Parts: sequence; structure tokens; C-alpha cells
Amino acid sequence: MRTLRLKNTNGYNFNDVKTSDNFEVGSALCKIGNRKYLGKVQRGKDKWGVDVKLDCGGGSVEGVWHTHPDGEPVPSEPDIQQARMHNLRTMCITAINNRKKTTKCYNVSNIR
Repeated sequence: MRTLRLKNTNGYNFNDVKTSDNFEVGSALCKIGNRKYLGKVQRGKDKWGVDVKLDCGGGSVEGVWHTHPDGEPVPSEPDIQQARMHNLRTMCITAINNRKKTTKCYNVSNIR
């Protein structure tokens, strides 16, 4: 696994999150007051999915973050369906392509 080094994105700090080219990782996007943080990072079994536990240990769940190894930082149809099913506000996706990482965050209600 490699460590993800990015600027804060949408108020969430993705620095020091370990990622991989071989499997998806993800976590809940959490908030207590004005403090935003990542929940426990979960590791998927492969490149095509990760089950993210929507647990913020007392904080509120604002959304979900996950990686797309070898993909684009664009939500897939299943990503959108899951976010809407759980009434999530925000979805952030980090694409990992040839060691370059790009993260984009989306307001779920604006995704078509």
C-alpha cells in the first residue's frame, strides 16, 4: 500500500491514507461540530469494490470516500445508488492511475 498525499479536499484531510493499485479502500466521511474526519478505512477484496462501514464513532456521517484503482474519480452508477440509498450528502473518489492520484468530491444531490 502507498500513502496518499493530497491537499485537504472538501474540508476532509486525505493525507496519510494508505491506498493500493490492487484493491479499493474507503471510509465514511464524518463530522463533529466543525471538525471533519475520516472514519475507519476499510479495504476491499479487489479493485472493484469495498464495503464501507458508515460509522463515525459518535459523529455524524456526511458521506463516503473510496478509491478507483485504474479508474477515474467519477462515481459509477452503483456508487450513486448506494449513496442515495443511505441519504449521503457527499461522495469523494480518489482515482489512482500510474501512481498519479486525483481526488474529486461530489454533492450527491447534484449527480445525474
